[in-house]
Amino acid sequence: MLWIGATVGATGSLRVRAAEVGAGTMPAQIIRQVRQVQAFEAPNQRLADAISASSVPAALSLAGTSHQP
Repeated sequence: MLWIGATVGATGSLRVRAAEVGAGTMPAQIIRQVRQVQAFEAPNQRLADAISASSVPAALSLAGTSHQP
């Protein structure tokens, strides 16, 4: 998370303590989980990809040869 801020103060100080930085932060954990999910391909998705790899070109070829003007 990016923290940007500004203030005008004549006296006093501001103390900020970071509870966690780097890989332990919530945004870093969310990014890690999204990458893990994107890397995973379900078995039924592989089956669907294998079926469509042959059936879609076949269907397009049949549609192209059966067109009557």
